[in-house]
Amino acid sequence: MRHFEGADADLGDPLLADLDPAAITGGATHAGPTAEATDRAAVLAALAQRRISALLVETTTRDVRASGAFRSGVVLLRRHGQPAD
Repeated sequence: MRHFEGADADLGDPLLADLDPAAITGGATHAGPTAEATDRAAVLAALAQRRISALLVETTTRDVRASGAFRSGVVLLRRHGQPAD
């Protein structure tokens, strides 16, 4: 954004400001992650404990997906017990 528009990007409010990644990854520190890795199931379980559901909307184009280079998407989060916006 800064390079092309000459302005800082507005990142908005953080969605999970109080989420401690170390609680999910099994003890990651500022020095780097521990040998214990996390997986999708662990992240979803941690979100479920906080009454949050996640939905991945894949945005990878067909040509990029076919190359196997990478995948992209948007993760939508919803806290249960609150009305949807």
